[in-house]
Amino acid sequence: MRRRSARTLFLTLPVAALFLFGRHCLHRPLLAQLALPVYYVDADEGADANPGTSPQSAWQTLDRINARTFAGGSIVFFKRGCEWRGGLRLRISSSSDLPVTLGSYGSGPPPVLNGARLLSSWEPYSSAGVPIYRAAAPSAPAQVLVDGVSQELARSPNSGYSPLQGVFSASQVRVPDYDSFFFAHGPQRAKIHLRLRNWYGETRTVTRFDDQTGVISWDADPPLRYPPSPGDGSFLANALPLLDRPGEWYYDPEERALYLAFPGDQSPADSVVEAAVDPYGVFSDSAAASLRIDGLTLVNFAQAGVWARGAALELTGVRIRNSNERGVYAETRRLVITDSVIENTNSDGIWAAEAETLRIERNTLSNNGRVVPQRLPGLELNGIRVSRSGDVSVVSNVITGSGFGGITATAIRRTLRISGNRILNYCVALNDCAGVYINGSDFTASLREISHNFIQDGVGDPLAAPNPSRVLTAGIYLDIYASDFYLHDNVIDRARGELGGIAVNGGNRNVIAWNRIWQYNSPTMSFFKSPDTRFSPARIYPMDQNTVEQNSLFASLQRSERLNMVFVNGADSDNRFGVFRDNTLQILPRPPHIHAPTRRR
Repeated sequence: MRRRSARTLFLTLPVAALFLFGRHCLHRPLLAQLALPVYYVDADEGADANPGTSPQSAWQTLDRINARTFAGGSIVFFKRGCEWRGGLRLRISSSSDLPVTLGSYGSGPPPVLNGARLLSSWEPYSSAGVPIYRAAAPSAPAQVLVDGVSQELARSPNSGYSPLQGVFSASQVRVPDYDSFFFAHGPQRAKIHLRLRNWYGETRTVTRFDDQTGVISWDADPPLRYPPSPGDGSFLANALPLLDRPGEWYYDPEERALYLAFPGDQSPADSVVEAAVDPYGVFSDSAAASLRIDGLTLVNFAQAGVWARGAALELTGVRIRNSNERGVYAETRRLVITDSVIENTNSDGIWAAEAETLRIERNTLSNNGRVVPQRLPGLELNGIRVSRSGDVSVVSNVITGSGFGGITATAIRRTLRISGNRILNYCVALNDCAGVYINGSDFTASLREISHNFIQDGVGDPLAAPNPSRVLTAGIYLDIYASDFYLHDNVIDRARGELGGIAVNGGNRNVIAWNRIWQYNSPTMSFFKSPDTRFSPARIYPMDQNTVEQNSLFASLQRSERLNMVFVNGADSDNRFGVFRDNTLQILPRPPHIHAPTRRR
């Protein structure tokens, strides 16, 4: 048996100690014996004048951490039961393989970093219509929370979209019903959100309103990804005259004042109001940095709960809530996220790229990717999104309420495994999306497996998109020449709309086997070729040698096409199957009770 060197053993001992003794009861004598730099932070009983090297001499504030440069292997413990207002901007000096670790000590609930500031001293502003209150707020908030619940930036219409009445250039449109508002008040830093495609939207700041023509303008640089068209959906936001219902807010940067219509029948006397202003819970941007975060709670940050570039990032037992943009943004060569909870983000729950190895396992992600007036485009509304990475494993996660896809993958270089996930209630904000969405362009992975996932209830929001009556969701969607995938043992239930339980757009040599699909008034599978309009002229990809075998298909609507499938652009002549055999179709009068998949022996 090969013996490990003493140097290798010594280097792995600190990390092994962290795993061996757990996040709540680390063995301090052992850490002292290993001579690791260890620091303690106690918001209640610490003091920044202390050295911070023991629980009895702990620091108190995050300032001591943000002012220090940490070597690899350093450990910072936060006292459980404590809360800090603000975030961490870590500086890591060493290129050591050992990570800087953020953990916890003591007993009680996990330590909390909160990116929001408390607002008080409210005064009535207007009682006409909905009561509006005003409070001083020194910094512009990214979001406002009442009793921990995110409120909505003032907008009109209050829900849904209004269709554009006219388009005069790529940065000039006419929007209905806003003439009196702008005529009386001017743009006032208002934002316009445009629903430009089924799957895509963008937000721009209004720069001018022509009170003679009713035309709204914005800065043409940078240009929109897709030009607007008459009938595209829109809504206006971020102006005081739009604040007309409970649960909306507006911030005036000149007055440095926040205007809020409290939700329901609440008032300042019985509510806790917070304004999210700090950008990141934990920020690390160093090419050599390795970072491990264990058991912290990060809430109410203006951009991301965790933002990291560098050598490695590991999250375990972390809870991230109410990030105005992403829960986790990671461009690290190694990424591991396990046993964590990420919820209520306005963009992707997890956005990960440029990793050589990437594991996202046993996490719970809920209500991520809501459409709100912000600068992020509409595709970035996923539970988990991975791109431009080497070996990728997304396994055993529970993902509910995603705005676009539950899991989206693009440009994976070596291996991709998406397995054992439960994906529920997806495509809640956009349309033409999926529980598992694969963009096949720039895929070079040799192993491409999607298996044993339970995918249920694709919603699809076609409102104000092209063809607004068409709901387009799929359980699994292999798009834009996604080829050589192995889809097996998945259970898909109620992927509403025309795409079907499994959809393939211009792919070759895919193997689709042993799946169970329940569909109602929509196809179980669809194979089609749509033009890729990113190129001029648009490209149409071939389809050949796809294998479909031993799938169990259940449907409530009998279609004339083979096994309740839909074939587009030439029917079977454009879908030359390598193998098509041993599939079964059963017509059901009503939806059954569906169970998650079990692994075949």
